[in-house]
Amino acid sequence: AGGSIVTLAIDGLAGLPMPPGLSCFFGDEATSVYEQPNNNGQYACYTPLNVSSAGNVVLRLSATAGSSFAASVQPQEMFFHSQPVDVSLTPSAGSTAGQTMMIIGTGFPLPESLPSGLLDAKCRFQPAEGPFQDTVAVVQSSTLLNCTVPAFQTGRLTVSFTLNGVDFADVGAYTVKPCAPGSASPTYTVPCAFCLPGHFQSTAGQ
Repeated sequence: AGGSIVTLAIDGLAGLPMPPGLSCFFGDEATSVYEQPNNNGQYACYTPLNVSSAGNVVLRLSATAGSSFAASVQPQEMFFHSQPVDVSLTPSAGSTAGQTMMIIGTGFPLPESLPSGLLDAKCRFQPAEGPFQDTVAVVQSSTLLNCTVPAFQTGRLTVSFTLNGVDFADVGAYTVKPCAPGSASPTYTVPCAFCLPGHFQSTAGQ
């Protein structure tokens, strides 16, 4: 989908000013090239948002608005997939370390529709403090991804997902709740993997 960062390693430009007007052309769609911090011949451009259809698109470089292309840079192919829309998650609260969470939407690419090795679907769980954790997301259909909630203390997690292993999109929040007395938790005060449905304690402010 559009909006991904593509890093360019251009031989012969290390330490030199970037040529004026340098553009990435994805098929006929142009985006500007920018110099990355601490440049060592590394540049980047964003993939365009208006690629007309899914499939392979040829990437080339031009400093002449597309009237000619850099002969020293071999054209590269990139595969574009459609951008999923109307994305949400369910459930939005529950236990941790084993809870299956579903991401529902429209337009998830099926593994068999992509070239081998391109699909790298993951869910990312980010607490308010501390490091995030990623888990593998499984594309069940064009409308459903499944992923497993990793182990966290109680609290609110920001959830995002990626299809290429690089570009993450926020999808909502998941609240980890402690189990209530009478559930499967051995202590009733810490997250557990086997809380019975409806047997979570209410958590003030969450």
